[in-house]
Amino acid sequence: MRIWRSRWIPHAWWSTGRFLTEQARAAEVDLTALRELTSGDAEFESELVGTFLQSGDQCLADIIQALAAHDLDTVGRRAHSLKGASANIHAHSLSAAASQLETAARQGALPKVTALVDEIRQRLSAVGQELAQVG
Repeated sequence: MRIWRSRWIPHAWWSTGRFLTEQARAAEVDLTALRELTSGDAEFESELVGTFLQSGDQCLADIIQALAAHDLDTVGRRAHSLKGASANIHAHSLSAAASQLETAARQGALPKVTALVDEIRQRLSAVGQELAQVG
């Protein structure tokens, strides 16, 4: 199956979450896809990761502050930003959680929003730890 998949299904399809390998599912970041994105350029990868970590931390801080103020519009907007940023570095689980948060915020589902913020906090921390180990 893996040989068939790699020959017949473009990497972009299975790296976006539709056909992730078991290893990529277990990891917080699909490092193979990230390295393909940066063409193996360690300096560019480091810059991309650093930018993501800084912006991810800021998004989370903004989300927490907006949640405390019951500003679900801002929660949704910042979750959308985090969703895109995490997808860019192939942190698929974090991106999916941010997408769920964006939806819950738009629906005004405060209890779900609160639970998802906690999940995102944990996933963002795990992504940071994983990236620190490889970088």
